[in-house]
Amino acid sequence: MLFTLIFVNSMNAQTGYTIFSIGGELFLYSIDLNTCEICQLTNGISFSDAAIGSDLTMLPNGNWISHGGCNIVVMSPPPNSSVLFETPFSPDPCIQGSVYDELNDIVYLIAQVGLYTFDPVTFTITLVGTWPPTWNNPNMNGIHFTNGVLYGTASFTPGGYQLFEIDINDPSNSTILFNVPVISGQGSSINGYYYTVSGIFGEFDIATQSATPLCGPYDEFNYATIDVPTFSLPDYDCIINCDTDAGQVTDLDPIVACVSEPVSINPAIDTELEADDVLQYILFTDLNDTLGTIIATSNTPDFIFDPSTMVVGVTYYITSTAADDDGTGNTDFTDPCFDIGTNAQAIEWVAEPTVTFTVANNDICENGCKEINATFTGIPPFTLTYQVGGGAEVIEIFNTTNGNFEICIGAETGSIDLMATALSDAVCCGN
Repeated sequence: MLFTLIFVNSMNAQTGYTIFSIGGELFLYSIDLNTCEICQLTNGISFSDAAIGSDLTMLPNGNWISHGGCNIVVMSPPPNSSVLFETPFSPDPCIQGSVYDELNDIVYLIAQVGLYTFDPVTFTITLVGTWPPTWNNPNMNGIHFTNGVLYGTASFTPGGYQLFEIDINDPSNSTILFNVPVISGQGSSINGYYYTVSGIFGEFDIATQSATPLCGPYDEFNYATIDVPTFSLPDYDCIINCDTDAGQVTDLDPIVACVSEPVSINPAIDTELEADDVLQYILFTDLNDTLGTIIATSNTPDFIFDPSTMVVGVTYYITSTAADDDGTGNTDFTDPCFDIGTNAQAIEWVAEPTVTFTVANNDICENGCKEINATFTGIPPFTLTYQVGGGAEVIEIFNTTNGNFEICIGAETGSIDLMATALSDAVCCGN
């Protein structure tokens, strides 16, 4: 019999759920079969190797069933799923497929022996009945409802991989229908069942006997199964696993800087960037609202004082950020993997120092001296360089914001200028 693969979107597609196991851990995902967007719903869940999932059934209360190696595991809802119930490994019955019956709030199970029910509340398994005696221990694959009819897929000897209709009242009257492609099918659909094969999610139409790929291929889901519930489940948040780390800055002693001088700190350490990530530094004002109080951004840990956006005497902070490039060379704050440094460097800019000269009176006798009072703004000590008339420069050091010094002249007459030619304080090296 010929089976065709038709690559078109299904109008009946909805949210599916799938599982993926690696390294002894199980992960639950959702997949939008319209957009093919995949969302990780749980972190890795560890339990016995025999229970690593080969099949999946979602339940209306958020619990979900995974089974593999013949046993059944009931998990609590995402994102913190944990094992609620697990049957011991047993070849009798060796459960190989499950589907939820919304009408009767029961789960149907198929095994080589026959059809079972599983109560998802009391966790009890009950045999409904065995398969027709002519069936030779078929290797069961999936079970699903289509328009209220229960179907299964299995590998029969002889006959190969086939679809069969299940008589719920008497499984021994179940009927093999026709051969189907060797695909992992379990998710019920209106027209047939959803399936996976080679990392592709699709829908098989029973009436036309054709498979319609919907999404994929996805390498990580090569051996996955899929369940597409008819009932609604919460919109669980996606768990984003990121390799982006903005690291941390290391110059944590507060910095006091002069407005005329750039501030530089050591580059962040312990950073980790994905291929399309950008590492940047931000200057901000509020540790409790980092992204809401950004004043400046830099590709290096260097900033200068900008009087149009900054104020002297205010404490600012520098930290690192990392994320995808937003298209302008800057970190994209909306990137789900956006990361901000684990600490911040405090910095305060101060103004250039000033000095004001005062004297009791401006008269000075020839060959005489005069005491001058100097009043400073800034952070002591102050180093003042001054010049009287055209004489040599003199350097004086003052340890407070107010001090006196003496100037002397020769036989000059007329006015003589006293000029500060340079001034620095503990922070600023002014001119």
